[in-house]
Amino acid sequence: MRYKLIFLIVNVVCLFYLSSCSNANNSFQSSEIAEDFPIPREAKLISFDKTSEQYTLTNVTEEDGLPESYRTEIEIRNWKEVDRLGAKYVFEKNGHKISLFIFTGKIELSKLQ
Repeated sequence: MRYKLIFLIVNVVCLFYLSSCSNANNSFQSSEIAEDFPIPREAKLISFDKTSEQYTLTNVTEEDGLPESYRTEIEIRNWKEVDRLGAKYVFEKNGHKISLFIFTGKIELSKLQ
């Protein structure tokens, strides 16, 4: 009986762990201009060229800045914040830099040289 209880508890813990991993991975997609830079899945692409892209994103404002869950996902993917000025964030990974502007209802990404 004791082994069945331990087995049940281990399975429940594993189930919670796997479901939380699944939700985190499905909440973000990759940017069109920077491979592996996360974009929230609910963001809608409104313009795109070789070096920049804009998305509508209803839950962001200039005043509040970068949402913590978004910042965490960026860091999980090994992008490091190297500069910030107001609503402009600059992230770097493997020598590539991306600027991320947060506007009310919109985000904009640009490749930096």
